[in-house]
Formats: sequence, structure tokens, C-alpha cells
Amino acid sequence: MSFGKINGGALSEETISELNGIGEIGNPNNYSNKRTVKFEKYPDELNVTKFQEVPSYKRMCICILKNDYYCKYMGFAQTKQEKERREKAIEKYKNIL
Repeated sequence: MSFGKINGGALSEETISELNGIGEIGNPNNYSNKRTVKFEKYPDELNVTKFQEVPSYKRMCICILKNDYYCKYMGFAQTKQEKERREKAIEKYKNIL
């Protein structure tokens, strides 16, 4: 929950312009054309075209209800090391049953 307040989330310029001044806007990202935005409070009722970029409590609740462990619905994903570790575990234990 504190990730968006401390680190901020990377948002496109189009989404930032639709936020109407909500959040603290940081410098452009080195890897893409997105900029970081830190939210003091998560906005729940926004009319944004790319809603999947903006964090909200509603979307966090959906992750919990769907048991979305990696929060893919929130835009997060496994790291390369996590994927490799999971594949090794599956390979190791596939013949148990």
C-alpha cells in the first residue's frame, strides 16, 4: 500500500494530464517516456482512459478477491528470478502425484 506513496508509480503523460493535479509528479523515467507520480491518497473515483495505470483501493480489493498473488491486475509482474525459481520448483515436483 505504501509503494505508491514512497516510490510512486510510472504514468504516461496522457494519464498525468487527466489527473488534474492529483499527486506529486517526478522526473521522466530512464527506461520509457513515463514519469513517476506519488499519491498522498489513492484516488478511487477518477475518469481516466487508462484506469489500469492509476492505483486505487477498489483495484487492490479486486486483487485480494481474485487471489491475485502477484497483483497483475495492478500492473505488477514476477521478476525474472521469481519465474526461474517457480519453473525449477514445478520441474522438481511434477512427478510427485
